[in-house]
Amino acid sequence: MMRTSLTARALLAALLLSGGLAGCSKDDAPKDDETGKQTKAAKAGEAAAPPAAATLEAPADVVAYGGTNDLAATLDALHALARQAVPQVPPLAAMVGPALQGELRLTDPSVIDTKKPIRFAVIDPKAHPRSPVVVLIGITDQAAFEKALPATGKKQNDEGNAWSYLKFEGSTRPIYVNFVDGYVAISRDKALFGKAKDFLGKLATAKMPDLGGAFVEIDNLIAKFGPDFDAGLAQAKQMAAMAAQTTPGGAQQAEMLNAIFDWVGQAARETDHIRLSLATEADGARLDVRFQPKKGSALAKTISSLKGTGAPDLLAKLPADAPVFFAAAVAPEAMADLAGRMADVMVVGPIFGADKAKGQIYVDAMVEYAKAIDGKVAVAAHTAPDGKGLALTGLFGVKDAAAARAAQKKLTGMYTDEAAQAYYQQSGVSVDYKPAAYEVNGVKVDIIATQLNNMPPAAAQFAGMMKELMTQHVAIGEKLGVMAYGTEGKPVVEAALTGKLPGGLDAAPGVQRAVKNAAANTNFLMYVRPIELAKRIQLGGMNPLANALAGVENTTGIAISSGVTGDQMQLVIDV
Repeated sequence: MMRTSLTARALLAALLLSGGLAGCSKDDAPKDDETGKQTKAAKAGEAAAPPAAATLEAPADVVAYGGTNDLAATLDALHALARQAVPQVPPLAAMVGPALQGELRLTDPSVIDTKKPIRFAVIDPKAHPRSPVVVLIGITDQAAFEKALPATGKKQNDEGNAWSYLKFEGSTRPIYVNFVDGYVAISRDKALFGKAKDFLGKLATAKMPDLGGAFVEIDNLIAKFGPDFDAGLAQAKQMAAMAAQTTPGGAQQAEMLNAIFDWVGQAARETDHIRLSLATEADGARLDVRFQPKKGSALAKTISSLKGTGAPDLLAKLPADAPVFFAAAVAPEAMADLAGRMADVMVVGPIFGADKAKGQIYVDAMVEYAKAIDGKVAVAAHTAPDGKGLALTGLFGVKDAAAARAAQKKLTGMYTDEAAQAYYQQSGVSVDYKPAAYEVNGVKVDIIATQLNNMPPAAAQFAGMMKELMTQHVAIGEKLGVMAYGTEGKPVVEAALTGKLPGGLDAAPGVQRAVKNAAANTNFLMYVRPIELAKRIQLGGMNPLANALAGVENTTGIAISSGVTGDQMQLVIDV
């Protein structure tokens, strides 16, 4: 029985967290068959189309809800996906009836209708912290289900619930049973069903996107847990302040963290809801997460400005053998605004503190720099020029080379500024800046080498392994900028600026899939083949995993992308 119970819980967890990719969000323009309205005249005797879950209005007590569509179809899709990794996985659809029977202690598994959806709602967890969940399960017949309920502690019309019973003799927590339109509503708290009865009835028959979906009502969560959330942020600030007392440069770092915590608090209050969903395909799966801010909020304005500008075309200029890359494409004006704010909070503010005038020079320079490039960036780890390990190379499009170079010259003033030098010394950081260290086709190349000092032994060892990433060769050409990482970055810069760097990364099969399945209006895309990366990466000149993974094939990978449609941010994880 214990094994059956664990199996049921595992299945339920998988089902309730599953969902679909293609559905609309609450603020998307839904398709005709998802609006819940009859866009075409219904024939005599036809039932109206069910409402889309995305159109449901959750009452104040409901903080999350979701589920699947056809349960058997969902299980078949998950089974097909699981078999790609473990061919021996048994059919899940045949297991769900007995699993639910065991979990609910029913006397007859046939009362469960696995062709109907399974749904859930989280109701007022502030007032009901122990058991705030109601689960809706499709049934074949209400009378038959009532008959199949176990006799242990069975009561009818129990404190506003149709039935209640105990899972076993001696239990003190009943299971409460109610019914809505061909579904049974199961809960462990007698008050839950009554708090959201009407909503649960709508949720039971609503259409979920693809396999299903889940919605988290951030607005309702903040309304109930706002003081707790604020207390958590305040505690985090206190911990940062305590750590600052024993960390070199800690006061400035604490100030930066405080600004981040303040932003998190504001962003949470300006978020309406989050939608999560999952879609399976013949060769993988995609997790889709969408963040919907409140209309007219500062967060909505920030998100809407970050709409992607197009395909990541700089990938064509990077080597096809790269096992990992990230690319971004955002309008320069939007990038400039974001870069200025981030520089103020994370760099300039901590360094210059109260000297706002001096700090503003560098904030302005960061904005000027961002406006001078075209908003497209791509960074990839590819075979190093000497054939040993990987080299990390970044490319960025240039719109106004003269303006970009002038802005960079202003920014490099931080390496010699007295306040900056004091901050670096206090933080245990030293910077060796060599302007115009060499030239390639008339383009001057700067070298910036950063060193971390006075570190604990374990941290120093890690810093030594990452030493190559602490040196950058930076060049700004007329149309293309290059940032090559490592002490031997010069050959990469020369190859990139003379058109001799091998390209074709955009044509690699895994990369093509990543681009095709990326979020709409992509502004960020990252792709990694983890096994291939582990085979080839060198840390401190060594790779202990290379031999162990030598025979393991890895032709596809994991892609993470984001995009903006209107004021909604979408995050897609494609595996």
